[in-house]
Amino acid sequence: MEIPYASPLSRRLEPAQGLTRREYKIASRDGTEISLWRVSTYWADKSSMLQPSIIYVHGGAFVMSNTDIGAIDLDAFNKKLISRLGKDPLDELGCVLLYVSYRVATACPFPGPPEDVCAAYSYALANAADLGILKDKICMMGISAGGNLAWAGTHMALDEGLPGPCGLIAIYPMLDPQATWAEHKEDALQYKKDKLHDAWAVYRSKIQDCPKNVQKYADLLQLPADDLSRLPPMYMDVGTNDYFMEEVLQAQEVLNQHNVKVIVVILDGMRHGFESQGKQDPGYDDALKKALQGRRSFIQQIWGTV
Repeated sequence: MEIPYASPLSRRLEPAQGLTRREYKIASRDGTEISLWRVSTYWADKSSMLQPSIIYVHGGAFVMSNTDIGAIDLDAFNKKLISRLGKDPLDELGCVLLYVSYRVATACPFPGPPEDVCAAYSYALANAADLGILKDKICMMGISAGGNLAWAGTHMALDEGLPGPCGLIAIYPMLDPQATWAEHKEDALQYKKDKLHDAWAVYRSKIQDCPKNVQKYADLLQLPADDLSRLPPMYMDVGTNDYFMEEVLQAQEVLNQHNVKVIVVILDGMRHGFESQGKQDPGYDDALKKALQGRRSFIQQIWGTV
């Protein structure tokens, strides 16, 4: 018997054939064409069974384009997925990852990036059968600034009258335009705060051109109750040495006030992007185990697989 292919996207006991990708060209809200990549394991791709899915929104402080899915070695990309979601299958049927190649803020400031995320979600709902996914088991997941965009894109989808995703994951999300956190951790250096202020300035540079009902999604922590109360269940995690920790704790307080079901996992001693940046930090193994357990448990709960 062949060794199963280790990937969170795998079906259980799947032969080792690796990942496969397929590009879809979709229109964003302003008509601009962007790429949505469907990534799955080879055998899950061949399955006729509809599968749960994750809409994946990369990080990069709004201004960095991150991974070129069309060019990257898929085994290398799978290792990145394993670092964030573990190596064991998330669902026995397999799952589909939909990677949003959104326009970064240097090319298209707010509201372009979250509108691209919203467009990806809208496309997934409208074309679920072709994508091989279950409409009611679509999870939004964003990393760092991508956590912000996944959250904002969810609000935009709800504004369009679309049913919300079954859950929203924001991994150490970038949420506060003012970066008002104190310099209380070794990783929170002033130059980093300055760079983040610059990134926020680029992201919000065209905000005055937006309608008022859209502008509000550039500052998620200040949203009114009517908006926040519509959110699906949420999960966030953050390290105690992450410069976004205060923002995440503030988000937790705001969401709790508006009766949003939210799980927040605090990772002792971990910095921003700890999965790849903090491997030598004390407590790394325990923190990674805790993060993976939290993320996987949340996904499996909202998919109804546990």
